[in-house]
Amino acid sequence: MVDLPVVNPLDRDQVPVAGSYKPGDAVWVHRHGAWNPGTVRAASDGAVLVDYHRGDERGVLTDTVPALYVMVRPAPNQSGGGG
Repeated sequence: MVDLPVVNPLDRDQVPVAGSYKPGDAVWVHRHGAWNPGTVRAASDGAVLVDYHRGDERGVLTDTVPALYVMVRPAPNQSGGGG
């Protein structure tokens, strides 16, 4: 299991441009006051379209967010540990 980020999005020193994200990328999405696991659907120069899941709710939410509120998340198969 991967730990949730603890950084405030407004305190990040470097933020990748939105267009650097590709469909299918595993990301953290800062929404509703917390980082939530998500997946990129699409990206433009200014924003990222993501599907994400809030831990306390059922289903998937879709939102368009500025890159400031998106961060790369290690995919489950990259989290380390043995089989």
